[in-house]
Amino acid sequence: MIFSILKYKFDYLHSIGIYVVFIKTDNETLDLNLRMVTFEMPTIFAKMMKSYFEGKSSIILKLFYIVAENDVIHTLDNKVYLRNKVKELLTNIMLGMIPAKMWTGDYEATGGYIIVKDDGDVVCYHIYNQNAFRNYMLANTRFDTPSKSKHGFGTIYEENGEQYLKLNVQIRFVK
Repeated sequence: MIFSILKYKFDYLHSIGIYVVFIKTDNETLDLNLRMVTFEMPTIFAKMMKSYFEGKSSIILKLFYIVAENDVIHTLDNKVYLRNKVKELLTNIMLGMIPAKMWTGDYEATGGYIIVKDDGDVVCYHIYNQNAFRNYMLANTRFDTPSKSKHGFGTIYEENGEQYLKLNVQIRFVK
C-alpha cells in the first residue's frame, strides 16, 4: 500500500532532521477552489494530507480533529470552525467542485442527493436536509492514495535549488 510506504518515508525523513512543510498548491485552480471555502483551506487541507501520510488516520473526521488540535489556525473554537469548513469543502466536492475547473459556487445537484451504500441501502437527502447530508459526508469519507504514476505523485523534484515532494489524495467513501 502506497500509504504505508509514504509513512515510512516520512518517518525516515523526520529521523534525519528533514521535515515536510506545505509551500503551495501545485494547481492554481485547485488553490482558488479551496480558498473559496476559506482562505486558510489550502493549508488546512495540506495539514490533513500530511497527517494522513504520516499514518495517523485516513478518516477525514479524525484528520480534521488532528488539525484542529494542532492549532493550525487560530479561532475562538478551532474544532467548530474547522468542522464547518471541512463539511463545506466535502459538500462542494460532492456537488460539483473538481480540481481542474474553477468553482463558481453553484451546485450541480439542487433537489436532493442519493447515496447507495456498499450493502445496497439507499440513503436520500433532500435539499432541506443539508445538515444531515453534510454530517454524513464528514462521518463517511476518507483519504485514499492515487496511482503513483498519475500527476507525478510521490516524486521529489527540484526548482531553483529547492527540493519539493509532490503529494495528492483522493476522497472516497468509507467502506
